[in-house]
Parts: sequence; C-alpha cells; structure tokens
Amino acid sequence: MVIAVGACASASPPPGGPEDHLPPKLVQVTPDTNAVNVHDGYVRFHFDETINDRGSGAQEVGNYFLVSPSDGSARVNWHRSRIDVRPRNGFRANTAYSVALLPGLTDLHGNAMKSGATVVFSTGATIPAG
Repeated sequence: MVIAVGACASASPPPGGPEDHLPPKLVQVTPDTNAVNVHDGYVRFHFDETINDRGSGAQEVGNYFLVSPSDGSARVNWHRSRIDVRPRNGFRANTAYSVALLPGLTDLHGNAMKSGATVVFSTGATIPAG
C-alpha cells in the first residue's frame, strides 16, 4: 500500500524576527555627567543591544573611546551591551575627567552609531570651569 501525502508551502518571514537596521542606542552612562566625588573604577556605557566587539572594518572597540587627561591608551572592557572605560592607571584623586564615545560603534548587524557622547565628572569636590 502506498500513501501519498501532499504538502503546501506557505510563505512566512524568516525566523528571528524583522531585520535590524537601527544603530545601537546609548541608554545610560555611569557616572552622570557633572558628577563630583566619583569613586567608581570605570565609566560604564550601557546600550540597548549587543555591541560588535570587533567594530566595523575589524577595528577594536577601544578605538571609539577617548579619556582626558590621558596616561596612555584607555582600558576598555566589552561586556556585550555594556562597555567599561578607565584610564590605563585608573582615575587619580581630585581630577576632572572627560570620557568621550566617538561615532561609528556598531551592533552585530553592522549598524553604526552616527553620533557620540561625552561624560564629564570629577574625582574631587569640584569640576573646574573651562
């Protein structure tokens, strides 16, 4: 006995949901800008999705961050949707810092951020004017 079974193909979207064409969004930075008496070991950048740890064009994530004042290349640690940044030798006491995220950081789909962000804070009691 032979049984023939017919099946109909149905059109459906590919698994995994719709394609992502939006760049990652920066959702939080810790410490807040203009914070004083900061004793955190890192500046933490939180994103709404996983960041590509290789960057576009095989660039490293660390290339997108600048710390001022600088004591050499910043220490940058990638944690999927969070990136921690600090000066090479840590933050000095009673010092104002600026940590900048440059445009171009990408998500896993290659969508690049068009703008950056900067946080300014102090490990001392004040942020000098200027």
